[in-house]
Amino acid sequence: YEVRKLPLSKYLRDGETKPAEYLRMVPDGMVPGLQLARELLDPDGDDTDDDDPEANWTPPILNGYHLFNVLRNELPERYPSGDAHTHAIICEGDSSLAYRLQMALYGLANSPSDPSRLAAFGDVVEELDGILGLADDGPYVGGVRPSAADFQLLPWLERAEAYLPHVCGAAVLGTMRWGRAALLLSTARAGGAFAEIAADAESLVADFGDRLGDRLKPTAQIVQVAQTDGAADALAPLASTAEAPSCGIASPCAKSSQV
Repeated sequence: YEVRKLPLSKYLRDGETKPAEYLRMVPDGMVPGLQLARELLDPDGDDTDDDDPEANWTPPILNGYHLFNVLRNELPERYPSGDAHTHAIICEGDSSLAYRLQMALYGLANSPSDPSRLAAFGDVVEELDGILGLADDGPYVGGVRPSAADFQLLPWLERAEAYLPHVCGAAVLGTMRWGRAALLLSTARAGGAFAEIAADAESLVADFGDRLGDRLKPTAQIVQVAQTDGAADALAPLASTAEAPSCGIASPCAKSSQV
């Protein structure tokens, strides 16, 4: 498989554009996008087209949540679903923990001085902490190896870690149950699939304006999954933790820590 990182439109520097080959496939430049090799979906189908290599790939599949659903439905044997019950809680539907984490972060980004927004975000983090605490051999949701649930959570956690101290005080993450989330982030960044696409803090907090919510969308990339040597593992889980806040929760949690 191949991973390419592309910037969100709002992260483009003056004079910078997205690659022409991507814009040919996705004219508006929307990210993230995923292409799958057609022979991966239909191993017994016709041979590949040497005259038109692009015909050997599906059109880009857009939207992060939809992308996960396509992978789960089309490649169930390779999809790292983990425990089915936990996957449902974190990944499935508008009531999923990953979606509520995203919405809580968007709400806080748009109203950073509203204590109720930070409290709502802290409630979701506490719920996540409880789930992570069930994995005795952690640090991932299912234990020592990441699953789809981790990959849906990580982009929002990295944005929270970069953004919240800028608007709510450097110690704000210490006021909530952030310790296990911090360990999850640091482990994922150290190696494996997420390390390839993790964003740097400078990019995550750059050029904040009135539309902060739009600047907190997941890291952009286009991925091609092909049947090459080792492709059977392409989607398999990969293994590899002051000043007072100006808004929000008042009491620090003894279990919290930061990286």
